[in-house]
Amino acid sequence: MGDTLIQFQDVTKRFKKSDKSAVKETSLGIEKGSFVTILGTSGSGKTTLLKMVNRLYEPTSGQIFIYGEDISSMKVTELRRKMGYVIQNTGLFPHMSIEENIAIVPKILKWDKKKINQRVDELLELVHLDPLQFRTRYPSQLSGGQQQRVGLARAMASDPEILLMDEPFGAIDAITRVSLQDELLQIQKKLNKTILFVTHDIDEALKLGDQLIVMDEGIVQQYGRPIDIILQPANEFVSKLVQSNNAFQLLGLLKAEDVMIPIENQGELARLSIENEWLVDKGESLKHVLNILLEVDKEQVIVVDESQEIQGIVTFEQLKLNKKEIAAAVSE
Repeated sequence: MGDTLIQFQDVTKRFKKSDKSAVKETSLGIEKGSFVTILGTSGSGKTTLLKMVNRLYEPTSGQIFIYGEDISSMKVTELRRKMGYVIQNTGLFPHMSIEENIAIVPKILKWDKKKINQRVDELLELVHLDPLQFRTRYPSQLSGGQQQRVGLARAMASDPEILLMDEPFGAIDAITRVSLQDELLQIQKKLNKTILFVTHDIDEALKLGDQLIVMDEGIVQQYGRPIDIILQPANEFVSKLVQSNNAFQLLGLLKAEDVMIPIENQGELARLSIENEWLVDKGESLKHVLNILLEVDKEQVIVVDESQEIQGIVTFEQLKLNKKEIAAAVSE
């Protein structure tokens, strides 16, 4: 990250017959490769902000830039082909098979048949749907979670750099929703897309976003890392919305590597590898670590990296950090 991909400059949107603006004089930048969640209550302006990026809504005033180019100067069709768009009810065409739904944009772009077929298979595998089983099915033959996976695959068909997602998991049951969230995080980690994700679910916003926009009455109340917003809410509205005093919210945001006790010598390393078989990835949340400690009745867990090499330990004591210590742990 580091390059600004999307820039809002004094953007305001007021709909006809409305006496107030849906979005008010918003200026902010979205970095390339970031996962930005937009959180707010109903009517806060979060969906309006999102839909101005692909010009489903045109700003009343102000400008939106992509890589420095004013999107109002672009052809709408060309702009939208550069972006994937996923909504709550998927928007799949019921009379088309799954492969036909996914292939819509590639066909418009005149990809050859072989390339389209390869892309369909690749995307179905990416969202954990077996191409042999699902290519020829129709949306009505799929569960809600499966339809949402196909909607995501279709949005990524032309390999767009930007994904716009408007409460895509809002109508999904809780268990499937968690699974889809986890899969989306894996996809983001693998493909490094720039994602704008609208939600009214606090836990979802904090779990998914590496950056969080909090909106109310058309105004961006705060924009930053979820951990910073939890620790230093800009105002009382933000504090109440994100439950900044909720200890479990903090445990969900912090990772094992943020608070682990590093291993300093080979003797200690050998002892740990023999004595304790409970391992957690360094990127796991402290909420997950707490669950393990409680379930297996252990005093500590071992933290490992991607190669399963031991990096440190986390004990109950590391889970008792106060806000000042947490801020120091994640400041870098």
